[in-house]
Amino acid sequence: MINLNSIKNKKILLLSSPSVFIDDVQNGYNTDIEPTGLLKILSFLKKNNQIYLLDTNKDRTKKFFYKDMYAGIGNSASLKSFIYIDLSYLKSELIKFKNLDYVWVSNAFFYNEDVLINILKILKKVHPHTKLYLGGAGLIQNEIFAKKFKDVTIVYGKLTHVDNSIPDYSDYDTKLITPVVSISDGCVNNCNFCSNSGNFKLNNISEVMIILKNLSSKYGFRNFHNWDPNILVFKKHFIKFLKTLIQGGSKYQFRFEMGLQPNLLDDSIMKLMKQARVISFTIPFETSDPRIYLRLNKPYSIISSIKALYLAKKYEFDLSTTHCTNIIGFPDDDIKHVFRIYLAIKFLGGVSTPFPITLIPETKTYETYKEIVSNKTLSQLNGHLWPLVKDSEVRYKQNLLFFLKNQYPSINRIYFRNLPMKYKKIYKDEVKKTKTFIRLCLENEDNYENLIKINNYLNTLRF
Repeated sequence: MINLNSIKNKKILLLSSPSVFIDDVQNGYNTDIEPTGLLKILSFLKKNNQIYLLDTNKDRTKKFFYKDMYAGIGNSASLKSFIYIDLSYLKSELIKFKNLDYVWVSNAFFYNEDVLINILKILKKVHPHTKLYLGGAGLIQNEIFAKKFKDVTIVYGKLTHVDNSIPDYSDYDTKLITPVVSISDGCVNNCNFCSNSGNFKLNNISEVMIILKNLSSKYGFRNFHNWDPNILVFKKHFIKFLKTLIQGGSKYQFRFEMGLQPNLLDDSIMKLMKQARVISFTIPFETSDPRIYLRLNKPYSIISSIKALYLAKKYEFDLSTTHCTNIIGFPDDDIKHVFRIYLAIKFLGGVSTPFPITLIPETKTYETYKEIVSNKTLSQLNGHLWPLVKDSEVRYKQNLLFFLKNQYPSINRIYFRNLPMKYKKIYKDEVKKTKTFIRLCLENEDNYENLIKINNYLNTLRF
């Protein structure tokens, strides 16, 4: 672990590595990827050092072709990938920095591996005598990853002593920024596809409020994001935070985009969120398929998700900003369940937010499919490259993704026309079942037996 307090009188470049995206859906999901951790480090170090910042993802209105990338389970399909900066331009910018002591590179997503290797090659060529550090959330803590970056000092984990530093947004147009403020970290659940389990940390609420006050007074921020993995599992802590916001006059607006665990949402929480000016949040739906439900090992099913979205509607939250996440891209996806989730979300007024499954190394889901993706690099595990889908079906799946995500009816009709005929028939059947599905979810307790019962009943319906 680096002790930042010992670093003085150095010239340091902080560089956020380019984030790769495959399609407009993934590009949209990258909307709020300001390097908050790097900006905290900048704030902490600049008192005693000469610090430069280069955020390669800063202007997300730009789109540069990166390379064609293998897609599908057999790697015979391909999709184009993009980044937010031209690498030739980046190299010319890096040359401008002289006599650097350190370059610290932060990587947000593990599947950026390919472009990250290229960035480090450029840095070694442009600054051959400068010590390179690599950190960030997108690092995989295993030997294979470490060997690929053996000439770089890898910093795993978080530099917790900068948690209470105020991120330095002086180089940004603050009108375009919604800063991220953390209340907790880690999760008590053990979902098979997720890497956030364990490492629990509850941030001091008084210190969080100081951060909010300072960000507000210095930059004029009133709207904030929270990207904590699962804040509602720390229910008492969450309630304390909401009550503190209310007692302070609810000066700020909050968005909880990483998801509120639906089986823990109730009337009391909804009332507090409304009073505290929580303006949007994500409700995980994941799947309505009992097989996938067991595979994910979630502590709730879509029964709770339907109830949570219904509750959000009851308390008149703006459902047009309520993201409802669901997972697609397994090799045995049942398309009727994909449409069932989409139609239920649409009927209740939420925003369908599909995520192609990304196989995160060292998770149980990755271990399940490890053998069949053994030919893939980390970059090829990006869910938007469909690593578990037959190569011949990649284009169909991508079109399905666009259909499930797009909110504009005129455009969606085009995507629907491009779906396979068998998909269209199943979709039309599911349309007729939507109200019944929602009613059964609202009437039943959330457990596996009831999920099976609801599924079996819907299978008997004929129109």
